[in-house]
Amino acid sequence: MSHHLLEFKDVRYRYPDGTEALKGISFLITHGESVGIVGANGAGKSTLLLHMNGHLLPTSGFVTVGEVPLRKETRPEIRRKVGVVFQNPDDQLFMPTVFDDVAFGPLNLGLPPDRVRERVHEALRQVGALALASTRRRGARSSDCSTPSRTPRSSPRTTSTSSSTSAPDAS
Repeated sequence: MSHHLLEFKDVRYRYPDGTEALKGISFLITHGESVGIVGANGAGKSTLLLHMNGHLLPTSGFVTVGEVPLRKETRPEIRRKVGVVFQNPDDQLFMPTVFDDVAFGPLNLGLPPDRVRERVHEALRQVGALALASTRRRGARSSDCSTPSRTPRSSPRTTSTSSSTSAPDAS
């Protein structure tokens, strides 16, 4: 078993409009490390994070999660290992209740409903939020399920977060 959780080797990514967002990024994150990714707006931080769970695939170069190379056909396996948490809860949470939001990931991994209930209750218990399971989000509608690629709690080994720094300086 590899102790390398995540490896990028000369990863390049070009958006369809021609914008080159990643220009030969290489790094290795090993078990037990905590890593911060910082940079100016538009530097490619979110693009980099979206490569970690296969939401985006490199134009060239290689991403490896554990011992699994990121490819179109390995995305489901990668997504069981890496979750993405967005800074803005409106980008992350879209189901009508807290339980439904937490259950989204395990359900989309194909777990049976009884196992999903167990996982959701355990996850909510671990963070002291079990009492919130049936809480409805303000303004939540069934049509809020418009972003199925988001991955709320599904027991990933690695979690990446996207945090915007675009707020103007108050000083």
